[in-house]
Amino acid sequence: MNSYQVGVAAEAFAAAQFARIGFDVSIQYGANQPEYDLLVTKSDRFLKVSIKGSQDGGWGLTQSYLKDAK
Repeated sequence: MNSYQVGVAAEAFAAAQFARIGFDVSIQYGANQPEYDLLVTKSDRFLKVSIKGSQDGGWGLTQSYLKDAK
């Protein structure tokens, strides 16, 4: 997969997980996504969520805890 496909898959997975546990999820599409990728709401509370995906499971804050992460 290329980086665009990884990003789309990561957003879809995160949105599905939030929806599965009862949140309402709004997804921003397009090139101009300010601040966040998802808006997650429940009752009168909301959370702006930025999604980062990778094919190898690596992420700046977790790489030191994973084997073979790049």
